[in-house]
Amino acid sequence: MHNSKKWIIKNRDLILKTKIFDIFNLNCFLPSKKIDHNFYSIKINDWINIFALTSDNKVILVKQHRLGKNIITLEVPAGAINKNEKPEDAAERELVEETGYTTDRLIMLKKISVNPAIQTNVCYFFLALNCKKTKKENFDLGEEIDVVLRRKEEIFNSLNSDLIDNSLAFLSILLAKDYFEKKVIKK
Repeated sequence: MHNSKKWIIKNRDLILKTKIFDIFNLNCFLPSKKIDHNFYSIKINDWINIFALTSDNKVILVKQHRLGKNIITLEVPAGAINKNEKPEDAAERELVEETGYTTDRLIMLKKISVNPAIQTNVCYFFLALNCKKTKKENFDLGEEIDVVLRRKEEIFNSLNSDLIDNSLAFLSILLAKDYFEKKVIKK
């Protein structure tokens, strides 16, 4: 197996600053090959994704228009973690804001780098159980979301279809499915 060598970041220049992300040009040097190369890095807040279930095993999903690809997607509730906010607090906040549901049991399933080739952030994946509709949705200014409830088995069985076309929502479903399969095996 080939040994991985670390690049040396000689200089980091901010080239674009937005409300949601910053883009940096990284001037780098790879000592093992004696080469210079520029890379781009996107600094984004960490995220959370929530696979949320009602007490009668309905998955709480959100349907919304995603302008990046200009499509309407069906996803799990998700969002950015605010500065100095704990991931679990962000998960509870986003669940209420996007769906009006609250949970009495939040389980962290995984923390993973979103795309370490170009992004600095991680995503925390949560499972929210026994969710109940207790509040009114409180969308961000640019959000327009429809809440959709589907049977858990239907969502788990949809993994080989095009129903979920968002990679992080898809991973949320896989992680939740794995969690439930392991719980069944342990009994």
